[in-house]
Amino acid sequence: SELDTLVDLAAGHASCLGARMVGAGFGGCVLALADASDTQSYRGFQSELAKTYQQATGLPLDIHSIQIGPGVHRIQ
Repeated sequence: SELDTLVDLAAGHASCLGARMVGAGFGGCVLALADASDTQSYRGFQSELAKTYQQATGLPLDIHSIQIGPGVHRIQ
């Protein structure tokens, strides 16, 4: 239920382009896509998400920011 809550909170935020649960074996995680080009909005998204998640579940939220790579391509 914690992951479902996190997906709902992230997806409902204006800065989030989409969110879904991934993994879920021994805990799983949520992948949320957000535009990091506006640093202030991106950091606001992270801090608001951490705050609302803790209020909803009583648990702290660990956020790991990653950058999307170029995707699949032929290596020559």
